[in-house]
Amino acid sequence: MKFLAYCIIFVLMTLLILFDYKNAQTTVSYFMFNNTLINSLLPLVVTIAFLGGLIAGAMYGWILMINAKKYSLAQNKRVEKFSVDQDSANLKIKTLEAKVKTLETALDKALKQN
Repeated sequence: MKFLAYCIIFVLMTLLILFDYKNAQTTVSYFMFNNTLINSLLPLVVTIAFLGGLIAGAMYGWILMINAKKYSLAQNKRVEKFSVDQDSANLKIKTLEAKVKTLETALDKALKQN
């Protein structure tokens, strides 16, 4: 999966470089903040937008990965607790069965003596 993501990023970067090369002299005009007109090269704007999206996607993926790890750890703790509870319940059952057997043998001995 990681390899596929790297391949996709490589292809997109290659297309971005090709786009920048073909449109190297194209300018774009836009307004910023208090109606200030800014003229800049189109490849610069596209590259900044691409890198911003790439960084935002990486941060979002990192946050999702951290949440998945936290959920996984919490799930593991619940499973271990359930397993320990089940083991202790089985141990109690075995202990009670042993006590019942002991009482049965003691009762049989007492009945035979009388």
